[in-house]
Amino acid sequence: MTMNIQMIETVIFQLAEGATETDLAARAQDLEAYFLTFPGYLGRALYKREDGNWVDQISWADQATMEACDAGFRDHPAAAPYMALVKPESVIMHRTPPIFAKAADLEAA
Repeated sequence: MTMNIQMIETVIFQLAEGATETDLAARAQDLEAYFLTFPGYLGRALYKREDGNWVDQISWADQATMEACDAGFRDHPAAAPYMALVKPESVIMHRTPPIFAKAADLEAA
C-alpha cells in the first residue's frame, strides 16, 4: 500500500532543564487534539535518540495543511506546556517532501 504522505516535518530538540521524558510524552499526547483538527494530519512519532536529543516527526498529506497547523500552533492551549519542556536554542526543524514512502504489506508476510 502506498502512503499519502506529501510532507514530513521533523523537529530535533533537547529537553529543557528539569523536564522529564514522562512530562514530554504526556504533553505530546495533549497536542493530539489539536493535530486531529486538520484533515491532512496523517500521524506523528516522538523518538529519543541515543545522543539524548529528541525527534518529533509529523506526517502531513500536503504542505498547506502543515502550514495551517503551524500558523495556529502557538495559540493552542496545549502548545505552551509542550514548548516549555523544550530547550529553545536546541531546536532544529526540517520540512521535507518524501522521495519514497510505503507502508509495510503485513498480509503478504
